[in-house]
Amino acid sequence: MNGGKIKRQILSLVLLMNMHLFAQNQPDMTVLFEYFDSTVTIYVDGEEIVIEGDGVPSHLSPYFVQTYNQTSNGMYYWQDENGDGVNDLWIQTPAGMNLNPNRIAQQNYEFRIPLHPTINPNGPTDTFLGPIGVSINGVPFFNEYESPTQTITNQVIQSFDPANGHPAQQGNYHYHFPPESLITVTEDNFLGFAGDGFPVYGPKNPDGNNVQNLDEFHGEYGPTPDFPDSIYHYHTNYTQPYIIGAFAGTLGTGFGGGGGGGGGGGGGGGNPPDCNQVPPGMPCCGDGTCGGPETETNCPADCATAIEPTIVVNEFLALNDACCTDPNGEYDDYIELYNYGNESVDIGGYLITDNIGDYDNYYQIPIGNDSTIIQPGGIILLWADKDSEQGVFHLEIKLSGSGEQVALFMPDSTTVVDTLSYGEQTVDVSYGRYPDGSDTWQQMNPTPGASNTQELFTMDSNTMPNSYKLYPAYPNPFNPETTISYDLPEQSFVDITIYDILGKKVSKIVNELQSAGHKSIIWNAEDEYGYQVSAGIYIYQVQANDFIQTKKMILVK
Repeated sequence: MNGGKIKRQILSLVLLMNMHLFAQNQPDMTVLFEYFDSTVTIYVDGEEIVIEGDGVPSHLSPYFVQTYNQTSNGMYYWQDENGDGVNDLWIQTPAGMNLNPNRIAQQNYEFRIPLHPTINPNGPTDTFLGPIGVSINGVPFFNEYESPTQTITNQVIQSFDPANGHPAQQGNYHYHFPPESLITVTEDNFLGFAGDGFPVYGPKNPDGNNVQNLDEFHGEYGPTPDFPDSIYHYHTNYTQPYIIGAFAGTLGTGFGGGGGGGGGGGGGGGNPPDCNQVPPGMPCCGDGTCGGPETETNCPADCATAIEPTIVVNEFLALNDACCTDPNGEYDDYIELYNYGNESVDIGGYLITDNIGDYDNYYQIPIGNDSTIIQPGGIILLWADKDSEQGVFHLEIKLSGSGEQVALFMPDSTTVVDTLSYGEQTVDVSYGRYPDGSDTWQQMNPTPGASNTQELFTMDSNTMPNSYKLYPAYPNPFNPETTISYDLPEQSFVDITIYDILGKKVSKIVNELQSAGHKSIIWNAEDEYGYQVSAGIYIYQVQANDFIQTKKMILVK
């Protein structure tokens, strides 16, 4: 099994799940326009941001020609406003710097990025040679590779000027490293955009600490000086990949098409290299990710049109105390799969896990058994009991009643078939799609191996509760509203408050004296001022006399 490919797929899956919760309302990026140099033209065209510039850095560099005679009849950039015959932007080569033979020339860049950047639903795409983003002075960001088969060497690093840039053969100046001349004293400022439209920041967070726990792409969801309420963004630092490691979002236009410039080399473009021709970890044809210069024509291994999986998790039961028994008479958790397609599907070889970060221990459904074929509109029941020796339908996973994530992969170990993320469950109450295969999830009386019903779990309203209890919100995740149910064994003063994930009060929905009994209240995802809240994780707390309990719920949009 290719661990690297699986790791990339897992990180992509985690990112998509998190972004589904947190970044449905990713703001547009126009608030960042003010940071761009006056030499850069930036504007909105429909749903795109257009960035036009000449690629000439706004800082001093020994890569500017010193005199006009060195411009090759104006090919290289020249500026002499004081008339002393020396380029205003030229400086002496610093001691220890390995100056390459190239000099800075004006370019004619037009980059287009999404106005509202979003995570690519097909997973991340590799970076490539040539521009992978653009800085606030119009200079492109490049990745950590100097050529199709060579990462940046120490010799190349020594060719970087004091701003951490250098030019390639055609004079296109660029940054492989964090651009020192653009990073402010606080080191947390906006530096430019990646090619997918997400902003790139310096190496620190607004609190002054170095960023930690970045994802594989050098990104994170969190606050920035410009977006204190948090967005997805990248950070530069001095560990590979330096700028960004992959495009988490959907790529814009105008990027790619050139190599580096450490020694005058770097071509870029053309067919992508095969994975057996490049160092481990470098983007290549055969790594399972279609990106950069790869197409279905030049790299079918990564870019061939995939067969769309038609299998979904249809129902599951994570707390089976007295509901349903497997063929051995045991009360095991179960996962039900449904085929909504028009063709039969053999799930033999599929991989399933309830711990997506532990990709070395994914369980593979046995191959070569006709009973694993799901007919169109058919259902297969899998027992999550960690007793695979009991038969093909018994998995080496066990569901958690307190909530977790479950993922199903095709046999290639990289194609996601279906995923689900659920919260705390109720004993002997299943959670499933109604109708079968639909996008609507609900609590229900369990129907293992049969079509789901609309009959829901209900509390017996004729009995008086003998203790305080807070039930899981239903539905959860939810949109646009959810019901919070609780038990009062005696008359109590009840306070129910909603908080966001940071502990800030959103709304108080109950604050009154109530009689004993089974109670419920609907929250319509509004704050205390009547405004709709954004998607994300929320905490609801019920306090009744001396009883206090909290639970989580997820609003999706």
